[in-house]
Formats: sequence, structure tokens, C-alpha cells
Amino acid sequence: MDFPTAGRARFAASALFGAMLITAACGVRADVPPGNGSEAGQQCADLASQLHAQSMKNNGMLPGETTGFVSHYNPGRETCYYIESQTANMNDPALRTILPRTVLRLWDATNNRLIGRFDIWGGVTPLACVVEGAPPCGSEAQWLQLTRTYMEGAAPPN
Repeated sequence: MDFPTAGRARFAASALFGAMLITAACGVRADVPPGNGSEAGQQCADLASQLHAQSMKNNGMLPGETTGFVSHYNPGRETCYYIESQTANMNDPALRTILPRTVLRLWDATNNRLIGRFDIWGGVTPLACVVEGAPPCGSEAQWLQLTRTYMEGAAPPN
């Protein structure tokens, strides 16, 4: 999975902001059939789309906020994963400025479980940089590297 460099920060920021608003998505468990064919991949994409739409509906969006996701069916784990992204410009009254906020969340869509999160506001030290089972990370590049175990082979977002 490789996000375009220019859009990476915006994509990541939007996903992370939503992660702070989302404590749990819609409580759905979906069984995606095993196999690495296009059918499993399409069912995974459909499931990720449904869960992403539900989380946006449940939590709302800020004016000017952008969201997106990329999904991947991992045949070795027989699990559908997706990375959700939210980006928004946030007002910082203390600094009297507007700063970009990027949030990325790694979801196990099959079990509807959040397994990783990256959150950065204003391009400084991340507020969160974690993936289940790994030590905390310190940058978006490190976070994306940690997600490769789940998302290897995923296509970049449109």
C-alpha cells in the first residue's frame, strides 16, 4: 500500500480525527469467504464501504473534512482489513491559527475491531501511533510500515 506523498498527510489527518470521535463502529460481524480471488476482495471492499459509511453517519463530519478508505482481503489471515482516513483543518485558539489534523485507523472489518491508529495535529509529534501487538511508533511512515502485515497487496485509494 502506498499513498501519494502530497495527499498522505491529508488522508492520514482526516482518518485520525474520526478515530477520536469513534469508539466503536456499528457492532457488525461479517464473514468474508476464504480465498484470494476477486470475489473475496470485492466482498471485503463492500464491507469496508458499509462500515466506513456507518462510522461517518454515527459521528458526523466537520465542515471541510475529507474522508476515505482503502480495503484489503488478507487470504493468509482470512480477514478483511481497511484503513480509514479523515482530514480536517482544526482551529487552535492558543496559537490563533488553523492546523491540519490527520487520523488514520486500521480496522479488522471482519470482526469490526479497531487494531491501529495514527493521529497527528499540525505536523508535529503524533498524538497516537499504535498498531496492536507492536511497540508505539513515532511517524506516519513507521505506522504505515506496521500496517503492512495486514494490508500487504492493497491498492492505493482512488
